[in-house]
Amino acid sequence: MIKIGMCDDNLNSIKIASKLLESETIEQNLDAEISIISSNQKEIYDAIYEGKIDILFLDIDFKNKKTNDIKDKIISSVNDKAFDLIKEYQISSDEYLELLEQNKDYKRLEERKQRMADDRYNMIWDSCSPKEIADILRGHYDYSDQEIIDEFEDEETKEDIKKYLEELKEIEEASKNVVLDNGYTFVFENEYCFSKLKSLYEDNQRLSRTPDGREFATITNSDVTKEAFLVNYGEDIEIVYNFYNKSSKEMESYENELFVMSNINSKEELIEKMKEKLEHFEEKYNKLEQDEKNMEVQWIGELYEFWLH
Repeated sequence: MIKIGMCDDNLNSIKIASKLLESETIEQNLDAEISIISSNQKEIYDAIYEGKIDILFLDIDFKNKKTNDIKDKIISSVNDKAFDLIKEYQISSDEYLELLEQNKDYKRLEERKQRMADDRYNMIWDSCSPKEIADILRGHYDYSDQEIIDEFEDEETKEDIKKYLEELKEIEEASKNVVLDNGYTFVFENEYCFSKLKSLYEDNQRLSRTPDGREFATITNSDVTKEAFLVNYGEDIEIVYNFYNKSSKEMESYENELFVMSNINSKEELIEKMKEKLEHFEEKYNKLEQDEKNMEVQWIGELYEFWLH
């Protein structure tokens, strides 16, 4: 593995550059890691002396004799490493000069990439809203939530972005199926999550503007023959019960009722309530099926008696 060190007077700049470099090594599938990021020349020199880094990105303005001595030691150490490599791989002087020329081209291309990356980064901040910036950093540059929050300066924006990221995480979690202990499966529909559904329920105007038939959440039994789902109709949220019709081989609506969310305060409570209602619906439906079978048997018996007479 190639171990990389990065040193700059401006520690913030080098942190940004390190993320770009790290992304590039991943993209190029290089076996490399950034092992040291520092603005301390002595720390970098010690790392080179102890063999802790193979490549050094250095951008420091040496202003006094002490730091110039460190600069000379670093250059001397780098030259020694270059000599060792030439000796180890038996590179001729011409080949070494050719490698240096290739390295110049590489640096030129890297500088161009860096400028383009800087321009892209500045363009994002100049033209995007805080939430759009958060989406870009999260989706394309693998920033953690805390790193995204730290990119913003004022506390109000930090708090807004924190809440926005929490909402995104909740929506991502909401899209996953929840398998219950009795074999039922629960899932939110149409990118809804509990907080989004709850806020919609508490806002009559928003609820009335939601298209009729919009589904919010579904719970179904293990063989997917019975299901209950929350859906918007008019200014209300209803729970609709479906069953699998063996004759038509389709799911058909059996009944529906208004669904009151005012006393439900979490996703877990919502799941439990919908599960309870679907279980109750199953009991009613099974009883209905049995009653129909009983009536059918009774009708056949009565018809048989009629024919006998």
